[in-house]
Amino acid sequence: MSEDSGNADTITVTITSGSDVFSLFKVKAVGANGTVELLTRDLILESAEILKVTAATANRLHVVASIQELSKTRVTTSAVTQI
Repeated sequence: MSEDSGNADTITVTITSGSDVFSLFKVKAVGANGTVELLTRDLILESAEILKVTAATANRLHVVASIQELSKTRVTTSAVTQI
């Protein structure tokens, strides 16, 4: 996340699963013109879970996420040996 308005701000990051809400970051601070790496490891979400990122002040923070969707299909293979 980065702040480019010249004003310190805060961000809240949550995961919503049905009616349950889990906080990843609650009022995480970033300094004026600063950059903060929020996650240093992979975050795996289940189907229907929602990742929400909310800034305390509109139009100050930028968040970039790299997302990869994985299929639940399991593929099995067998080896064949020729003699």
